[in-house]
Amino acid sequence: MVPQWGAVKKATFVEKVLDLWVTTAIPLTQANVQIHTKASRKKIKVYLDEMLNDGILDIDSDHRGNLIYTVPGAQRASGPKTFSEKKARKDLTGSIGNALAKKSRPSMQPRSGEKSPVASGLLSMVFGPLGWFYAGSYKEAAIGSAAFLAAGAILPSFLFGLIAVPAMVASGAAGALYALQHNRHGKRKALISSDE
Repeated sequence: MVPQWGAVKKATFVEKVLDLWVTTAIPLTQANVQIHTKASRKKIKVYLDEMLNDGILDIDSDHRGNLIYTVPGAQRASGPKTFSEKKARKDLTGSIGNALAKKSRPSMQPRSGEKSPVASGLLSMVFGPLGWFYAGSYKEAAIGSAAFLAAGAILPSFLFGLIAVPAMVASGAAGALYALQHNRHGKRKALISSDE
């Protein structure tokens, strides 16, 4: 894609010139400034002169007589010396960042033979002790489900409604614990009664 030269405002131009100074060791020549800012050659001359008049820049020349701009009072980075080196560093940093992000991001999928604590907790919160059948002790899941269904049938609906919400939250927590126990021991384990 061909860059659109000349569409750069002064504030953006100044910001990009200062960015080039503090983040790289690329010489501040007119050509390098043009590459970095995408401004037209005409605007570059005007903007650089204004920055010189405002005291933002100083000017010097190298041993070949090329004009080199400097930013007084701002520490120069010991960064890349060319745009190709700058791009290579950016690509490398991006690759390392992506690799670290993938490594640090835990997988939501359980490994083969394991039970998902999230799935177990949600099933147990929505369906009560019936959700314990996913990862928990069959004996405790059966007893808990029977007790929950019996309470729903025997208790008045307003009273059952009062205890249902905290009971479902506790059931969800138990479901997640069942999955963690299952993954730790490699089999279903009881939380309350003796092991199956």
